[in-house]
Amino acid sequence: MIEQALKELVKRTRTKFSLSRPAVVVGVPAKVTSVERRAVIEATTAAGASRVYLVLEPVVAAVGAGLHIFDSVGNMVVDIGGGTSDIAVISLGGIVVSRSLRTAGDAMDDAIIKFVKRKYKFLIGSSTAEDVKIKIGKAFPTLESYELEVRGRDALNGLPGNIRITSDDIHEAISQILQDIVLNLRQILEETPPEIAADIMDTGVVLTGGGSLIRGLPDLIIQETGIKTIVSEDPRTCVVKGIGELLESDKHLQRVVINHSK
Repeated sequence: MIEQALKELVKRTRTKFSLSRPAVVVGVPAKVTSVERRAVIEATTAAGASRVYLVLEPVVAAVGAGLHIFDSVGNMVVDIGGGTSDIAVISLGGIVVSRSLRTAGDAMDDAIIKFVKRKYKFLIGSSTAEDVKIKIGKAFPTLESYELEVRGRDALNGLPGNIRITSDDIHEAISQILQDIVLNLRQILEETPPEIAADIMDTGVVLTGGGSLIRGLPDLIIQETGIKTIVSEDPRTCVVKGIGELLESDKHLQRVVINHSK
């Protein structure tokens, strides 16, 4: 399925009379394995790419968020995507220390689905879970609670229906996942060289990815680390924006590529 999607994207880049195949830049998680790298390159090449450039998602997310990653100053980015949460300290265009977690947006959605089934005996889908997570979810129990009516199916009689879910419900469902992300962030800070850690105290933590839109998440990180934390502008598109900016500068692209096919 992924290869078919890639083929369609590559096809859209080619005009009717074009004979050349495009080069493709693909973002991958910070701790991608060599086997996963090979699989991505092979799938993208099979889809019609002439060359495949692999770049780490937290690096391109930082670029898309407007961070000056090629300077000697340390930056910290937490990219909470669908499948992975990437936490990285970046300086001089490279990753100083990083960690990839399998607990991210999709895991939160699954946790919400299970919580609603357990508490309300009601079944909802992943798109509904994501919707309530972003609209009324919260990272702090003391934040104001909202309600949202959702559609689904009664788990006992199988009939369709509606229920009202609260912000407190969402917090209870995802709090352990958020705490896991914060714990790993603290551990990354402990592993960061002192000089770069001092930079981060000044520059702060920048959140990217759709998962960063959960209300109160920056405040949770500030409370647990004492470091100022902000959500980037339009966090869902940071990776795409970053790749676009790198494509405009071959010098910068070559500095962050971790592998490529020829």
